[in-house]
Amino acid sequence: MCAKTIGYDGPSRLWKPNGSYTLSMHELADRLENAGHDLTQLCESLSDAPRDVSDLFLEHSRGLQRSAQLPTLVFEKFQLPQYGGDQRSAERLIGDADVRELAQKFDEVLKLGQAVTLSQQCQPINYRAHQLTPCAILDGRRASSQTCICPPIELFHESFAQFRAIAFDDTHQPPEGVIVSTLELMKNASAIATSEAARSGSTRKMLGKLLNLPAVQTVDRNKNSPDHVMICSCRQLSGTAALAIIEEKAELGTSGEGSVQGSFSYMSHWASPDQKQLVQNCSAPSFIISIAGPWLVVCGAIITSQVIVHRLTDYIWLGYSRNIDDARVVQIARIFNGIRDAVEGLVEFYHGLSPSTENQKARFFSRATSFTMPDPQDASRTTECQLRYLRPLKTPHPASTVFLAEIVNGTGDHISKVVVKFVERYGEAAHRALTEVGRAPKLLYHGDVWRTDPARRGCGPCKMVVMELVEGKTASDKYGNRDYAAKVPEVVRDAVRSAVTEHLHGRGLVHGDIRRPNILLAGEEENVMILDFDWAGREGEVRYPLDLSEGIIWAEGVSDLAPILKTHDEEMISNL
Repeated sequence: MCAKTIGYDGPSRLWKPNGSYTLSMHELADRLENAGHDLTQLCESLSDAPRDVSDLFLEHSRGLQRSAQLPTLVFEKFQLPQYGGDQRSAERLIGDADVRELAQKFDEVLKLGQAVTLSQQCQPINYRAHQLTPCAILDGRRASSQTCICPPIELFHESFAQFRAIAFDDTHQPPEGVIVSTLELMKNASAIATSEAARSGSTRKMLGKLLNLPAVQTVDRNKNSPDHVMICSCRQLSGTAALAIIEEKAELGTSGEGSVQGSFSYMSHWASPDQKQLVQNCSAPSFIISIAGPWLVVCGAIITSQVIVHRLTDYIWLGYSRNIDDARVVQIARIFNGIRDAVEGLVEFYHGLSPSTENQKARFFSRATSFTMPDPQDASRTTECQLRYLRPLKTPHPASTVFLAEIVNGTGDHISKVVVKFVERYGEAAHRALTEVGRAPKLLYHGDVWRTDPARRGCGPCKMVVMELVEGKTASDKYGNRDYAAKVPEVVRDAVRSAVTEHLHGRGLVHGDIRRPNILLAGEEENVMILDFDWAGREGEVRYPLDLSEGIIWAEGVSDLAPILKTHDEEMISNL
């Protein structure tokens, strides 16, 4: 067999059907249709990623004749991308400069990822060097004053929220098979290993059984090889999706930290040219699982303009050390059942992807793109609205939590522009109180990020807020912010004081963050609106958050976790 007899020499992959039988073409086609055209359900991958046919066959094909002694192989042919050629992401995305800046950073990350060498990169000195670059992995580990934080990853993709909802629900009862397989893995992890190879084969088999997907080994063009990886093919895009990347260490503390190595394995996999079309059309969600001896940690990873890796669990003890503690086994089984169900969701996600310019822009934002609001014709009913994100409203960075978006109809046509933000807490009552008197934009929605279970329950206290967009300038834009270079006119100050003292304080409410960036001048200076109700609420109940900015001149008595008082609002108004 060779490329010439196949008549194709583009991106391809070889698969071997599971089992000892050989399948005819028609039998395989029937089974593939029953499996939803997912080859991972029927076959084991014989090649790590899409490669040219000549690479797959030519080296071993000289003189071979087909015989009954040779197994049936499945040849998967990928359609070449029909757009963009070698254009980079930033060149394809037109429109807002902020989105082009995100795309340029994305291109830099992929270029850097193609040079990753796992054996070296996960060592602390090289890990630190990587975190000093503008393409640092946003995992909370910093090498300088540059922070590596961003919003929770479960706000970007519902599969991570789904995992958390199941894994940490004490009322969730995993299937019996998952519980039994979890106990088997715990017993295996309890054995002291002196090398990774000592139990990698058994771990791969057990994880495949637990997660209902085969765990395989792959090697990329840089000869990087995660210990185990679970993959799926996409129906309309070339590339191989890494559903879960698993790094295994003999014991905790040997040969680097597994979740860090998993982060670079993830980066290396998705930066490969073989994944080009796929990674340009989604944020490449994957789970990263690190097992070190009897310890387990689960991470979620995506790529927006940078690689984001968040630990979704702490390190969990897998050791089987208590003989009358079935509840502990069930607790760990919830973790694996959460991964299992979330990975099934990822398979559906990747199967549904198709190439589009819209996908290439949407990949920088959350997939939470719908909300409900009262029906304008009947306030007793609600209507579902669809969102399309346009750009970060402040800085073009993955840490952004506030976005300019538009409400679109069923055919994608623009209806109106809105502001979307993700919050941990929100003073809805204070916002609505000022909306009633025209001193705040209209609040359209404050509620769950994801609208269906179990993902709806997986974001903790985080919520989505949608409000109307009011055109204007903030007081900091108009009068300056640094050192309060220009004094805010009394007419503006009086309007803010009247709104806060009469319509908030008069109802027992406080704002907590009266500063120039949160004062909007919509046209005339008398048309003043107040923004940012994240900390607002009832006096005596609400407190300031942790990690207040040290670069702001706060009112006397303001500190982390201190109660928010009316006197603080009054002093901040005077300081405008």
